[in-house]
This record gives sequence, C-alpha cells and structure tokens, in this order.
Amino acid sequence: MMSGYIQKGEFQEALNLFLQMQLEGLELDSFSFVSALSACSNLSDLQYGKWVHYLIRDWPNLGVIVGTALVDMYARCGDINRAFTNFIKIGNKDVFCYNVMIKSLAIHGRAKDAIRIFHLMQKRGLKPNDFTFSCVLFACSHGGLVEEGRKIFHSMGRRLKLNPKIEHYCVMIDMLSRNDCLEEGLLLINEMPVEPDIATWGALLGGCRERGNLELAESILKKVIELKPKEPGVHVLLSNIHAWMGQWLEAFRAREVMEENMIWKRTGSSIIQ
Repeated sequence: MMSGYIQKGEFQEALNLFLQMQLEGLELDSFSFVSALSACSNLSDLQYGKWVHYLIRDWPNLGVIVGTALVDMYARCGDINRAFTNFIKIGNKDVFCYNVMIKSLAIHGRAKDAIRIFHLMQKRGLKPNDFTFSCVLFACSHGGLVEEGRKIFHSMGRRLKLNPKIEHYCVMIDMLSRNDCLEEGLLLINEMPVEPDIATWGALLGGCRERGNLELAESILKKVIELKPKEPGVHVLLSNIHAWMGQWLEAFRAREVMEENMIWKRTGSSIIQ
C-alpha cells in the first residue's frame, strides 16, 4: 500500500502509513523502509529520513537496496557527506548503488569524487551502464573536466563496447560548449550516428551565445528552426539568440510562435542551464 502512495505521488500519506504501522507494532521489511525513504526524498524531509534511518539500525542485514535508498535520501535532502558515509558502509554494492552515488556527487558539484567512484566500481569488477555514463559525463561537464570527459566518453566504445546514445552526445556537447570548445562540439554533432535533437543543438547554441560566436550561432539557428521545436525553453532561447544578434523582428516572432502554440516558459524548463 505504501508503494501505491509513492507511485501516485502521495508521499505524506505514505509516511503517515509508515508511522501507523510503527504505532500498531506491525512488522517492517525492506519494502517498507525503501518506500518511507523514497517519500522522505521526494519531500526533502531530512529529519523524518533520519528517524527512518534510526529504525533501520535495528535491522542490520537489510541489504544493498535499503542502503542505496538511504544514500539517495541523504543526497536528495542535501546531506551529501552523510550520503557518502552510508555508501561506504554498504556491502556488495551493485551497479545501481554506484549509479546513485555518482549521480548524487555530480549534482552536488563533487565532480572529481564522482569520477573516483566511477573508476572504483570498475576496479571492483562492475561494468558501467548507459545511466552511469550519463551521470559521470554530467559531472565532467559541470566540473569543467573536459579532458577527463573526453576519455570517459571514448572509453564507452573502445573499452566497454557500449554505443553512446543521444543523451551521451548531448552531455558531451554541453561540456564542450561550456568550456569554449564549440568547433569540437559541432564536429561531434556531425559525427553522431543518429539525427541530433533539439537539446543537442540547443546545448551548442547556448554555448555560442555565452562565447559570443555569432557566425556559428547563425548556422546552428537555421538548423534548430528547421526542426520546428515545441519545447518552451527552446523558443525562449531562440528569441534570446535573435535579440543578441540584433535580429529584433525574429526575436519577437519566436516569442509570438510560443504564444500561438500556447507554449509557456516554466521556471527551470530551459534546456540551457
């Protein structure tokens, strides 16, 4: 029943049920703890999460699933140090557990630590999956670790025989754009085995705006417009790029198209962070 509340997004109800189970003396299991921790994560309720953790100490052998849920809860509630401390204590960590830790470190700006964990999991004999690479490349992008990002990206195919997917290319191009490697980003787009999407072009276009590369921005702008994007963040970006280039009529038109299609910018919805 708790998992049902979680799936419906009724996180407080899930915690209320967990508390009721405690008061009635019902036996708790790993599913109960994972559901409670997931609810705490989604509510960013660190104090309740600590209480659940306190209860878990009476069940020392709940395994990697509960341990991973603890790591995720602490990280999503803002306590990355305690998340890392609990990660270290988990025995027989699986790929999912490592992925959660790498993602959490990346989000909290601990790029070098995320990369260390990425290499550690391989030393322990675990093979990174697609999500692992998305997380560690995100860490490289936001940490400015371009050379490390290049090595990790190329290791996908060369060493691990994994074909990079469009999300990996998008993160790579975002990394290159953030670090003034726009031409390399364009070259990577042209080498993609699949058709680049709006997010991919948008990452490079945002880099052009940041770096003042008017010529490259104009050529990319044409490609983005051809894709007829519907995402609100893209239309806002197009309008801003046109304005930056002094193309005021085009900037107005981009906003007009957004309004005609009832596309409104939501807080935080831009594809360019």
